[in-house]
Amino acid sequence: MDKSVDKGKRARIAAIRNEVVALRLSIEVLEAEERDLESDLATVVYPVLTLPNEITSRIFLQCLPSHGRVRPSPRKAPLILAQICRQWREIALSTSEMWCSIDLSFQFGYIGRQPNGREYGDIPNDGATPLLLEWLSRTKGRPTSLTLRSRHGQLSSQILAAIRPFAIQSHRLELMLTPQDCHSLFAVSSDSSVAFLGLRDLAVHCYSRGPSAQSLASIFKAAPVLRTLRILTDPDAFLPLFSYPRLNSLELRDTSMLTLLDALIQFPQLSHIKACLNEPINVSGRPYIHTAPYLQSLILSTYCGFTAPADPVLDWLTLPNLRRLELDHEPQFHVLSSFLTRSSCVLEHLGLSITTREQIGELPDIWQKCPSITSLEINADEYILEFVMTLTIHVNRWPDLKPSPLPCLRALTVTTWKLDFGYELLMHCLRDTMDPKRHPLPLQSFHLKLCHDPSDTQHSIWLPSKLIQAELGRIVAEGIDIRITTPGVLYWPDKLNYVEKGETFP
Repeated sequence: MDKSVDKGKRARIAAIRNEVVALRLSIEVLEAEERDLESDLATVVYPVLTLPNEITSRIFLQCLPSHGRVRPSPRKAPLILAQICRQWREIALSTSEMWCSIDLSFQFGYIGRQPNGREYGDIPNDGATPLLLEWLSRTKGRPTSLTLRSRHGQLSSQILAAIRPFAIQSHRLELMLTPQDCHSLFAVSSDSSVAFLGLRDLAVHCYSRGPSAQSLASIFKAAPVLRTLRILTDPDAFLPLFSYPRLNSLELRDTSMLTLLDALIQFPQLSHIKACLNEPINVSGRPYIHTAPYLQSLILSTYCGFTAPADPVLDWLTLPNLRRLELDHEPQFHVLSSFLTRSSCVLEHLGLSITTREQIGELPDIWQKCPSITSLEINADEYILEFVMTLTIHVNRWPDLKPSPLPCLRALTVTTWKLDFGYELLMHCLRDTMDPKRHPLPLQSFHLKLCHDPSDTQHSIWLPSKLIQAELGRIVAEGIDIRITTPGVLYWPDKLNYVEKGETFP
């Protein structure tokens, strides 16, 4: 080999070694700088991490939804709080109150191909049961809230069996079940070791009637402190079976008038009842008018798909302490005046649905019997102008007499489908409520609900013009809170997405 070539290679090796030494020195310098910076950072104290764990825990609890139903999500509390740092994770996992509520919704869709075609049902979620058990195990014996939503599909038996260990802790339980689910839940919960002794709020939505609902009802016979009961399917099979001495709120959906009247007799301590009435049943054979002395709130409507029963329930009731009444049920409207006279109640909130012009003619007599109303909610359909006139007619005709038919009115909500109503009379009504000579207590809030899609340009004529909006602004400046909403959207004063109600079940 040529000596000159060998000499060149040796020189290159020496240069590489020198570069390696230089790089190692540079690495040592950088590592030393890194250690110094880490040492400096270790002395930095983040104020949020200096808070006592108890204070941080209370702050975490304020991140949970106000309605109390927590849907597991890595983007929401409590899971997101456990992903920030080690200290927050330890605090979140040790705060048992953060895990006392869980709301699981099971996806509905095609789950496989069967010999006769595709099967439609709840998509299996193998992680749901371990999630539920792990979640509730962190409650450390505290009262729990459990919501299971299944859209017509069947829940797994493992999910239903997971309810059993926490029955004694259950404070609120909301279930959407199929007939098969009812039998499965009954099978895992029917022995004497399962008792819902602390259950206060129960909602049952079972896609069945008859025996399935009865077997489900028998599971909750040991619920001595139950206060709120919502039976969203087949109340006839559920109610007669057991008594709940502390029950004060009852909701019945798809129920008969006989069941409603029997419920008022079975639970005389009720303070609130809401019922959707279905098929007409003749109750003319009842021997007497029932008095419910403790009932303060009554909401009646017609179950979708049924015609309104011919016999009005109000004809068979006397409610002397009623404070809140909502009627979306035409037969009740025609006997409302006589009911108010018989009950001599002092209503504070009244909600009515107006479907005919004849009902408008009955409103002045109703106003005369309800001068104490502070909150009024009217579904005026196409009769919005006629309704507004009932609030101003006394002023227009007899200005020297009683200034207002509803002198205590503080909150007014009006819903309408009418497209071409004018805002002038509405503005006059709002201005009238601000005159202390005619209205001793000024109106505080007005909510106009327009039932048409704002994206439909064909229906844009019901939106307030710029001139009307300017007048609305002046009225707001004088002290009235005004909102104009379209379905799902707050249109005025600011256009934005608007959610009127919190999370509900179902």
